[in-house]
Amino acid sequence: MTELHQLTFRIEPDLLREGCFRWVILRSGQPQLRSEISFAAKDEAEADAIRALNKRVVAWLAASGLSI
Repeated sequence: MTELHQLTFRIEPDLLREGCFRWVILRSGQPQLRSEISFAAKDEAEADAIRALNKRVVAWLAASGLSI
């Protein structure tokens, strides 16, 4: 399956809060959006990143005139 939108995410340690994590949404490897809050667990950050990424993909598809 080819992903036309080229959006992905990664989870990073929060540099300001030890033991916490933030997500970054990337387009073609370049940062596009960072989480405004940090998460105590990596899986919480990942779940929120997936929600944010899905919103971006749906908006991109709508703007492109495509559908899922």
